[in-house]
Amino acid sequence: MVAQSASIGATQLDRYFARDIFPNFPFRNRHWLAVAFDRQAFPSRMPRWFFDLLVQTYTPTRAPISIYARNPDGTEPAWWRHDVPLEWSAYESVVTGENSTAEFRMLDPLGRWACWSTNEVTVWGGEAEDMMIIYERMGGRDRVRQSMFNSLHAYAAHLPSLAKYVRGLVDAAGRE
Repeated sequence: MVAQSASIGATQLDRYFARDIFPNFPFRNRHWLAVAFDRQAFPSRMPRWFFDLLVQTYTPTRAPISIYARNPDGTEPAWWRHDVPLEWSAYESVVTGENSTAEFRMLDPLGRWACWSTNEVTVWGGEAEDMMIIYERMGGRDRVRQSMFNSLHAYAAHLPSLAKYVRGLVDAAGRE
């Protein structure tokens, strides 16, 4: 069950997230790697198989993950925090249920990963060592890069260099 807690200030989220989800790397930790999905392709913002892969990679802790949903009417408080277990049903109830909003951000209680979803795209980022495990389970870094490029191609008009953006998600050396 989802437990809605008190509102939070944007500065708490600013510790994990950069200013824009694109065209720059969307996380403050520049050493992280990431995977992006076309948000429109999945009612739950990401495919179930990917979420299951995350659960396998990041051993769930007793501490709940936090999903921060933007207040849809734009009034204060700007964000509401929902603390849920790292389980598909709990995640899905927040991002597709009556509490869902156009934008949300999700954090690991141990600070190893974060997720940012907007109307267009969902980007999951994490520590390079863990993300390399995920890339390998997805068929390797090159396959992940090509899959993201194909998936996000509809947004090329918003991203002057989609290939550069995708490369920057999977390779820290590919960022400026």
